[in-house]
Amino acid sequence: MVHKLRFDIRDMALSVKHGLSARNLWVIWKALVLSWLLWAGMIYLGFFASGDSMAGRWQASRLFPIPEGLFLESTVAMLFMAAAILGCVWIIMSAYQKVSRITFEQIRGDGFYSGRDALMFHRENWKPLLMVPVAILAGLSILFVKLFVLGLLGRIPGVGPVLLGVLAVPAWGLSLFGVLASVALLLAIPMVPAITACTKGDTFETLFELFSSITSQPARIVLYTVTGLLARGAALVLFVAFARGAMALLDLGTGAGMGSHGLVTSMQGGMNLAAPQLVSHYGSFLAPLGSLLGGASPWQGVSGWFAGLSGVAVALVILAFWFSSCASFWTVCYLAVRKAKDGEDLLLRADDEEFREFEKRYGSADQAGDESRNGR
Repeated sequence: MVHKLRFDIRDMALSVKHGLSARNLWVIWKALVLSWLLWAGMIYLGFFASGDSMAGRWQASRLFPIPEGLFLESTVAMLFMAAAILGCVWIIMSAYQKVSRITFEQIRGDGFYSGRDALMFHRENWKPLLMVPVAILAGLSILFVKLFVLGLLGRIPGVGPVLLGVLAVPAWGLSLFGVLASVALLLAIPMVPAITACTKGDTFETLFELFSSITSQPARIVLYTVTGLLARGAALVLFVAFARGAMALLDLGTGAGMGSHGLVTSMQGGMNLAAPQLVSHYGSFLAPLGSLLGGASPWQGVSGWFAGLSGVAVALVILAFWFSSCASFWTVCYLAVRKAKDGEDLLLRADDEEFREFEKRYGSADQAGDESRNGR
């Protein structure tokens, strides 16, 4: 089904629909699992490098360690944590690009665009995801160096303070640009995947689109973001309610068959089993399936771990919806912002490019008909 976009605030609710797409959920769910594994591996390496007790750390953290104690005092451990953060950001941005491309094609009417197609697109268009943040960070670094040098000049006796006072306004202007670049760096995580998914643009085009969208349509971006958050938040509450209802139905059916309710209780305690340290910090936030702090699982050993990890998998599905709807939102948001900014319908442009590619490969429809009638 082709969605006739209005390119305004009314389209922002589409993020909920596309966020619930099974393809998009699967892409994000895999990215969350991979990010979790990367985080756990790198942080445990950091604890090992810091000389912490690995047995005691496993007992406290299990599958989701949180840096603390000796870890925070070790330079090598902090480098491992930095690598883990950067790796997780890259995984999420890559997943965002795949989801954005699937959403873009679904809006165009291609309901058969698969996750494999999105993966192939990502392999051909991954460079802006890396180079745009790097370019912004490089610009911020150069700005800081210039301000640092200006501060050094201010230390010159007599002349320095005078020179610093004369250059204060230009320095303030550079700092103002630094604030804009910082905002762009923050928005690059969700927006760059959406821009590349809609335009197939290179690094320069993507960087230009990022800054031009922020500077020319700031009010529209803020308004759309608030609207999208409200729609996605309401959908998340409803999704959690359905998830809890599904758990209740599962408990009713399996409990009647087994004569006990151990399965669902063990699933609800999954986060407590897999990430006790995380639950102790953020238990009220990570409780979409019931009480995650409800004590030990009634199932022990292998069965308890399998049931608990199944509960974690369900919790990750709920979290995947939030991330999936976020990627879908920024896709729809950028389409509307681009229309307001340049008057260009990127959906129509993609159709035209696809038609030109078809004619280039197979010839025009009239030419093909003539060749068929002439027996060629």
